[in-house]
Amino acid sequence: MAGVVIGLAGAAAPPGTTTAAGSAASAEREPTAEVRRALDDATRATRTTPFLQNARVEWCRQIETVSPTGNPPEWVAQLADRDTGYNGEHIFENVVFLGYPGTSAYAIKTTEGIVLVDALWNDSDARNVIVPGLTAAGLDPKDITHIVLTHEHEDHYGGATYLKKTYGAKIVAGAAGEAGLPAALKPLDRAVSGPTTLSFGSTRMRLLPTPGHTPGTVSITVTVRDFDGRRHVAGIWGGTAQPAALEGRRQMAASLAAFRTAAGKQHVDSVLSTHPFLVMGTRNIDALRERGTRPSPFVIGEQEVRRNFAVMTSCVRAGVLQKQAGGVHEGKWAG
Repeated sequence: MAGVVIGLAGAAAPPGTTTAAGSAASAEREPTAEVRRALDDATRATRTTPFLQNARVEWCRQIETVSPTGNPPEWVAQLADRDTGYNGEHIFENVVFLGYPGTSAYAIKTTEGIVLVDALWNDSDARNVIVPGLTAAGLDPKDITHIVLTHEHEDHYGGATYLKKTYGAKIVAGAAGEAGLPAALKPLDRAVSGPTTLSFGSTRMRLLPTPGHTPGTVSITVTVRDFDGRRHVAGIWGGTAQPAALEGRRQMAASLAAFRTAAGKQHVDSVLSTHPFLVMGTRNIDALRERGTRPSPFVIGEQEVRRNFAVMTSCVRAGVLQKQAGGVHEGKWAG
């Protein structure tokens, strides 16, 4: 069986430039030699492929961008993109993209109903994006049985309250993040506190707590089928932006190493993300439309996935080293 990872994060100056407001801070933010080596390691891991070049830009952007708020302005702009032109698009035979270029959810079709991964921002998104997206894909929202939340930030859990109330969907999320969820989603129907396997007919979903981005972040691998019938394993790296505190960044690095190991054992060979710009998501959907669906461009091969993890690991290591050196990027982005 082959595999997949689902993968994040006024106008400020682009990376490498300064504004009047940012010039004073830029000297403090200049990377140390250790940070620069970690960033160079991320660059070397790209091997010049477009997917990995994009990963290098996005995953290290938080370390290299000078911003008074600590939030890369490019991320802010991308998350504000509310284009619904990709909503309801099949990206695998049993996976439907729901949402926007900046933030998305996924519907996993199983023989026992629909499992959603994340639920977008709010009730309006649930009613006006997720429900019509499912309908456009030939699915019935009444078949939603579970919503698996990657973490306790509103852009991921916001629509879950409406879907739970309307369709009786069960909520699955990290136990350590339950306190950060709204009362309407508690108590959780399944609180994930350790490696957990959920089975929905022939579809198997494995959940792994990967704290760091938030205390309750969960990363996921799940069985998917390409349009030619070949089976893969999809995974979701549950959180994007690095936290402000050094200990949180160290925790994120350890979680990434654990998920990297799990993904390797499960032969992950493709990448998705609930922040699609991290993985060229909409460009892949454009390619699907142009080539007539076969095979899915989200399948990139196990070696490319390993290199993607190498890029992510180097960027997170750069973030840890930056905080150890007293860097002032605070990483306030929710992601």
